[in-house]
Amino acid sequence: MSNRLSTVDQTAAWNRGLYLHERAIENDADTKIDEEIELEKWCKQTGLPLRLMEHRLQNDGLDKRSFQLLLAAKHSPAARQKAEWMDELDDIFFNEHLPINCKVDLEDDELKSHMFISFIRPFLDWLNTGIADTYRIWKIKYGRVCAEESVIRRSILSAVCKNLLALAERVLVYELNLARMEGRLKGDTPEKRFEYFIAEYAEKKESISQLLSKYPLLARIMVETAMRRKNAICEGIERLFADYDSIQHSFSGDFSHLTHLNTGSGDLHRNGRSVMIFEFASGSRLVYKPRSLGVDLHFNQLLFWLNEKGATPSFQPLHTMDCTSYGWQEFAEARECETLEQVSHFYQRLGGCIAVLHMLYATDMHMENMIASGEFPQFIDLESLFQNIQPTDEDEFTALQRTSEELSQSVLRTGILPASLFKSGSFRSIELSGIGGHGGQRLPRGKYKYENIRTDKMRLVKGSGFSKGAKNRPSHNGNEISPEDYIDDIAAGFERVYLIFMRHREELLSSEGPVKAFQHDTVRSIFRHTQSYSTMLEAGLHPDYLRNGLDRVRLFDYLWRIVDTNDKFLELIPSETRDLLQGDIPYFYSKINSLSAWDSDGKEIQNFYHITVLERVLTRIKMFSREDCSKQIRYIRTSMATMLKRWDLKQYRNDFSNVKIGHQHPPEEFVKQAMMIGDRLLEAAYWGDKKEDVSWIGIGASLNDRWLFTPLDATLYDGVLGVALFYAYLAEISEDRRYAEVAEAAVKSAEDFLHRYNGLGSLSAFHGYASIAYVYSHLWALWKEEKYIRKAADAIGECEKWIEKDQMFDLIGGSAGTLLVALRLYHLTKSDKLLQVAVQCGEHLLANAAEQKAGCGWTSPVDKSRALIGLSHGTAGIAWALAELYTATKDTRFLECSKQAISYERTMFIPEEGNWADLRYREERKSLGITNPVQWCHGAAGIALGRLMTMQHWRDDKMKEELETAIQTTLREGFGGSHCQCHGDFGNLEVLLLASDVLKDEKLKKNAMQIGSAIVEEAMDKGWCCGIPQNEETPSLMLGLSGIGYGLLRLAAPEKVPPVVVLGTPLRRE
Repeated sequence: MSNRLSTVDQTAAWNRGLYLHERAIENDADTKIDEEIELEKWCKQTGLPLRLMEHRLQNDGLDKRSFQLLLAAKHSPAARQKAEWMDELDDIFFNEHLPINCKVDLEDDELKSHMFISFIRPFLDWLNTGIADTYRIWKIKYGRVCAEESVIRRSILSAVCKNLLALAERVLVYELNLARMEGRLKGDTPEKRFEYFIAEYAEKKESISQLLSKYPLLARIMVETAMRRKNAICEGIERLFADYDSIQHSFSGDFSHLTHLNTGSGDLHRNGRSVMIFEFASGSRLVYKPRSLGVDLHFNQLLFWLNEKGATPSFQPLHTMDCTSYGWQEFAEARECETLEQVSHFYQRLGGCIAVLHMLYATDMHMENMIASGEFPQFIDLESLFQNIQPTDEDEFTALQRTSEELSQSVLRTGILPASLFKSGSFRSIELSGIGGHGGQRLPRGKYKYENIRTDKMRLVKGSGFSKGAKNRPSHNGNEISPEDYIDDIAAGFERVYLIFMRHREELLSSEGPVKAFQHDTVRSIFRHTQSYSTMLEAGLHPDYLRNGLDRVRLFDYLWRIVDTNDKFLELIPSETRDLLQGDIPYFYSKINSLSAWDSDGKEIQNFYHITVLERVLTRIKMFSREDCSKQIRYIRTSMATMLKRWDLKQYRNDFSNVKIGHQHPPEEFVKQAMMIGDRLLEAAYWGDKKEDVSWIGIGASLNDRWLFTPLDATLYDGVLGVALFYAYLAEISEDRRYAEVAEAAVKSAEDFLHRYNGLGSLSAFHGYASIAYVYSHLWALWKEEKYIRKAADAIGECEKWIEKDQMFDLIGGSAGTLLVALRLYHLTKSDKLLQVAVQCGEHLLANAAEQKAGCGWTSPVDKSRALIGLSHGTAGIAWALAELYTATKDTRFLECSKQAISYERTMFIPEEGNWADLRYREERKSLGITNPVQWCHGAAGIALGRLMTMQHWRDDKMKEELETAIQTTLREGFGGSHCQCHGDFGNLEVLLLASDVLKDEKLKKNAMQIGSAIVEEAMDKGWCCGIPQNEETPSLMLGLSGIGYGLLRLAAPEKVPPVVVLGTPLRRE
């Protein structure tokens, strides 16, 4: 055999595939380097704190000097010893006795005909040679086996084939395009040139080896993945043969003839292992799990215990067989309910399961973890039971931590209910909870897909990904049954099981009880979201990270960033990076009655936890009470409310167009009502342990308009700074200093949020950095503290980084809103830098304006198919922003674009409604009978506000008529259903207040005061109605109570309290 990898040039190429700890140091004495500069550069690229660099290097057996020497030899490294994967590559490409292009049997035609199949065929040929020998050994060892060799061969090679194609495709597409640009491809058509690329670079062994030598990390990962996956699958198959008699005895079904092996169920952990589903000729299916199923067995025993104690309807667990380090489980079959009564029973059982899972400190019970098997909810992965609280070295908690802790100690932590235990400014959530998750949702991160397939211009692009449907919801008569109509059943089921736990508390806590039975079980320890790891693995397949092992190590060193907020991760990160380097999702486990954690190699991290999770469970049981039961049921109901949009279908309307309202409250009454709201919010507040910061929990909206039950973030729309703005003005108008102290405490909580979550991922004037700047500018005006105007300018500076990335463009989420906030600050400070940011936003809007049949508009992720209109998401807000920028710069391009935007918007006017079309989900809204809204965010009210702001910079003959129509429509259709700022009464009252100011019409102001008085009277009778579903309350500014309070202050003192819905300029107090 000729060993081509051992030549000098080839050795240098393949050695670049070595990782940091695998490289040898040479020429120590002769190499001069600047240690600190290189260290600082590595830390800057990774986010690794410089103070921890020495600790990080010790994990690889290095010090600063040796690390610098290895960096200096990055492109010509020496190996400490010959790597096993290099020997395997020798065998794959240069073993003359290895069969070439043998008939490898794969499961489906799509794999067999894949355009890149020839590139990975040498790896499949190599794997294929050992399968026959392995099968022969099994037959000798176990006698009769329940699978033919061809089935096993096909299953192994198909699984590995899919893995290898996913690993190689980005490099192959990159090399294809590079060859095209360098003129190395031959052929008369794009298709012929693609075929030439395959034949020349991805078909012959020598060519494949040569290409891989440019990407030694890809070669390494492909070899290691192929071997690990083959070994893991073979391990599962052999265990089936070894346990065959026990399986036939324990499970109902016929397992005598294996026909298919599904190896793609779940992530890869611990050397390529994953859950597998064995399918048999009889139709029987059996689930194999490469972990102990002790916790599953004891969970089943707990459910049987509940049945004995009178749980109704009773539970029916999945049959399980534990084999210590692995196990077998009954396949959970998705089935329809035969009657609606069974649907009710399903949700009652689910409520009971929530009580069980809450007691056992479960997490991660998402939509893919639950199967609706007729009237029985079945949980198919219980390794996230007994999830201990992540330890922290902090002795005192901030308000943000207290709100997060409150939710994390509640039923919401289970993951069954729709909620988020945190929210960052860039958070675009989708509903993945066990109860609410469903298919068809746009994913925050798209998936790669091919464009111009099988041509020389083929490329991989991130498309709009959508979530796949799961089997977590019950169905009846072919229709999936949503849980919104079964909230009472869920609550009832929860309460029944909770009360059983209370009645039999002593038995639960006893040494022979069903909880102590878990004490020796092991469970997975989840320290980070799996998606975080998956994202890093995906990034690691970019060609830039496959040329040199140090680049891949540097990428995964990003994980060290978390140490700044939690030093306990120091002990975990070396294990995380090791697992990632070998292509696995990192895996840790713990024992229920132990303080230690273990990594995937079995290394023990002693005393990682402060308290065992078993102690936490027993303490929780001791604390069970009727009061706590009621609180958890409130959380269930509130979280379920996030699945509804009842405010969109108003239950009533108040027509104020022609009615004489009568009584008008004096300003003092509005202030009194605002103070009552302020006091009410304080009752629901969470203070930090030092009593210096304050926060709240509430229902808010993510950037893709999904309801979230979560601690407040830092922003204006539904964050603590919005609440702070209300309290700051409440202190100013009421002259009560204690409200200013609350505002200051809320600001501290916002700053804590920004620190803990590394800022915000948006420039938005309501959800992002511009919203921070806006609130700080008001605090500067009210409190005369210069630090706030500096912080406001800094926040606008952060916005600058996001302008080119902005795809929203609009007032609420995009450059238009940021432009306006920058102009507000520019007028206050006269800083040219702030004007420059505003102009950058304006240029971004001009560059992305899309020509319409008339005028122009902007498409965005809200609706990529058409340009939306209206104030918050559409052309009315953008036209106003460009108009203001024109006045500030005298650049007529901004004026012309503003006019064009309004020209387009006018084409969407509906004369018979006196309103403008809401283009979001238009057909769906029509089918549901939902009329065009009249709100700040969409419809006539917002367009009225947009015209009022625009006409202060330019106007035409149509504007006055449009304004009159919009005001009348707002009076007729815009009140009732909600009192909030975003889509409720107080947001729409701004139409009258602002119009009275701009048009100098006192009658409109009086009308606003009278309507405001009527709203107060209604609220005194029925309570305030926030802009969220199911009459739930939330503290936020745009959706909740603080915004209602702010609206009352506007009525009390409109000359002192600026209108937040149009980003009113703060009034500097001299």
